[in-house]
Amino acid sequence: IPANRTYIGEKISSSISDDIFNSVSDIAKRFKISNYTVFLVALYICLYKYTKQADIVIGSPVANRSMLKNNNIIGMFVNNLAFRAKILPDQTVSKFLKYVNDLILQDLDNQCYPYDHLIKKLHLSADNSKNPLFDIMFSYQNQSDNLNLPEDVHYLPVDTKTSKFNITLEIVPKTQQINIEYRTDLFKKE
Repeated sequence: IPANRTYIGEKISSSISDDIFNSVSDIAKRFKISNYTVFLVALYICLYKYTKQADIVIGSPVANRSMLKNNNIIGMFVNNLAFRAKILPDQTVSKFLKYVNDLILQDLDNQCYPYDHLIKKLHLSADNSKNPLFDIMFSYQNQSDNLNLPEDVHYLPVDTKTSKFNITLEIVPKTQQINIEYRTDLFKKE
């Protein structure tokens, strides 16, 4: 890892097949959890398999509109949550699904606590090569855009050639798209 973090990145986009999306939905229904949780668990397991690290922290943005006083204010109220999961080698996937779901519910109770305050409170040492709590971001874009655009108008993908985190995995269920943004000084497209 370079001594100083760069933000130069690339983005890979692909579609998720109907079969996979339906399988994720079936698993979510069977375990009474969200599709978000199933995808997050899949990311944890993938990272565990690649890195052999059992203690993994993944960041995830939340809309942070849970406070009534913010409902009539225009603007974005996004906060990052840091989900820390410990994977046990003999743990079944079904137990891990329940564990991560419980973890998410507990962390959502604290979503109003500002991320910047958390970093200061933890007294994390400054390291210019990485983010303080997590280097992997998971985003599940399940919000509708509420724009009544004509059918012949489409969003154009924007590639800024940047990556704020080492890897950002974004799932867009409405279009069944998966986007992976990554730092090019750490990873190759292959």
